[in-house]
Amino acid sequence: MTSSKISTRKITYTAIAVSLMIAGAYIKIPFVPVPLTLQNLFSVLAGIILGWKYGVLSQIIYIILGLIGLPVFSSGGGIGYIFTPSFGYLLGFILCTCVVGVIINIKKPKKFTGFLIISIIGMICVYMIGVPYLFFIVNIINSGNNNFTWFLTNGFLLFAPGDILKCILAALVGKFVVMQHKIKLY
Repeated sequence: MTSSKISTRKITYTAIAVSLMIAGAYIKIPFVPVPLTLQNLFSVLAGIILGWKYGVLSQIIYIILGLIGLPVFSSGGGIGYIFTPSFGYLLGFILCTCVVGVIINIKKPKKFTGFLIISIIGMICVYMIGVPYLFFIVNIINSGNNNFTWFLTNGFLLFAPGDILKCILAALVGKFVVMQHKIKLY
């Protein structure tokens, strides 16, 4: 009987994480080629609070919802979205949530700095997938001719200051939720 209560809680928190990803897509500042959204904040928080398994599940559900046509991505939805420059960042959210969840489970941080370092590592994971995918779509699929500096600037550097602030917020919220409310889902 206890395990069904835990399962219900995990399912509920996973659904909340999916909902936050959808909301985060609509809270955006349009940039070219990739908009600035709050999704990476919610991706990091999913890893901190849900752990790797349910965090990753939330990200996969979110992406599936968008790919089947629901307008949950920052610019709509549908299978054709895989050919947009920002889709790599969506895939990066899966890696981010997984890495954050695994590290949180292993290190079990107690201090803000631990949560912050883990959040930054997660954010780097988003860029590790997003920037090469951006290069692939812009230069290979769309026959662009942009150099490495363009991709570094437009795929990472423009977003880094805001993402550092998001990491700080994720560390604060994550630490509060995990430590104060004794949430242990992983």
